[in-house]
Amino acid sequence: MRRASSILATLVVVLAQMAVADGDNQDADEDHTAVGVEILRFAAIFLLVSMSAVFSGLTLGLMALDKTGLEVVIGAGEAPGATEEEEEKAKLARRILPVRANGNQLLTTLVLGNVAVNSLLSILMADLTSGLVGFLTSTVLIVLFGEIIPQAVFSRHALAVGAQLVSLVKVLLAVFYVAAKPISVALDAALGADVGTIFSKRELQKLLEIHVKQQMLHPHEGHIVRGAMGFRQKPVGEVMVPARRIFALPISSSAPAALSSGLNR
Repeated sequence: MRRASSILATLVVVLAQMAVADGDNQDADEDHTAVGVEILRFAAIFLLVSMSAVFSGLTLGLMALDKTGLEVVIGAGEAPGATEEEEEKAKLARRILPVRANGNQLLTTLVLGNVAVNSLLSILMADLTSGLVGFLTSTVLIVLFGEIIPQAVFSRHALAVGAQLVSLVKVLLAVFYVAAKPISVALDAALGADVGTIFSKRELQKLLEIHVKQQMLHPHEGHIVRGAMGFRQKPVGEVMVPARRIFALPISSSAPAALSSGLNR
């Protein structure tokens, strides 16, 4: 009897030790799982912030490159005597033009993607933090790293960076096609086709002045072009010599008399 009691007591102790060991293993597994989840969560936040930056930068950069401007860059690079820089810019513009052709669909795709990414980012940040700290953290991440910095970069290097991300943009256009296409069709019907930036004659003259100031054109070239553009509206009286100031000689006068006037025609 005592022997049986001793065996039973030993069995109870062993089972208790096994239960404690199993509990410790479960706690260890749960700890490892929690750490893995946190790592994945931070990785997802980093990825979402990066995607938000890409969407924001592409929205500003690509929409600033209208079709007319891209066609001008391409034409300048294909013209005889084009410099290496102009040819390189033309190459980049050729890559961007197909995705920029439908501006409303591109804009809708990028905005939808940016909103979706920022919404997911806010949800993940809410699980990590709460209250004022969570609000400030998510705001700083989205505004600083997802908006301000990428837009500053893309606004200055839109052609180069946009050309590098054309493949990604094509994938995004395919992913958001079902949602973006109807909206873009409605925008085209309501606002009309995107024809790009077209300058009036006075705007072109001002543009020439800016190019002369930036030393992209010689002052004499700028003066000649502005004069040619204003030729149609310029009154004859502003360019012709009044009759009272004309030097005239009788038809019977000799050549030396004409040369002495100092005029060559």
